[in-house]
Amino acid sequence: MHKKKAFSLVESIVSMVILGLTLATTGSIIAMTHIQNQKIKNKIMAMYLTQEGLELARNARDSAWRQGLPWDCSFLNSVETEKTLYIENIENFSQIKDTFNNNIHNFCQNSLGVALTETAQKITIDNINFERKIDVKKDNEKLTIICSTTGPQDIKIDMVEQLTNWRKN
Repeated sequence: MHKKKAFSLVESIVSMVILGLTLATTGSIIAMTHIQNQKIKNKIMAMYLTQEGLELARNARDSAWRQGLPWDCSFLNSVETEKTLYIENIENFSQIKDTFNNNIHNFCQNSLGVALTETAQKITIDNINFERKIDVKKDNEKLTIICSTTGPQDIKIDMVEQLTNWRKN
């Protein structure tokens, strides 16, 4: 009579341990990849929000110029040499942009105007909280715009741009 070849109990246990370790390692790699993807996604969103803040500052300068007002009136009044600008509730950017353009005279008279207030802008995207602020410093004929955005997982993005009166007469 012939004996059937079969796996012994020890061989079966060893193969199950190897399979379990392989699956655990694969699961761990997938989890770490997902976490890293979230961090990268959050950092990209913070970079876009920071860039948008700089674009808003350029828009303020250009809108003042189009209205025949001093190019830097949106940022500083005649007494101050430094002012921190904060943007509040910008969920609908085009509505704020329209409000800003429609009220540019009041904007310049009030220094901070209608669309900008003195509280940090809190932005929530996909249930992820960010905070953005814009600092403006005047140096001779230049404005230095520093836009900072902070987010989860210690994300902090700073961008700096210098604005000038690019349409001098």
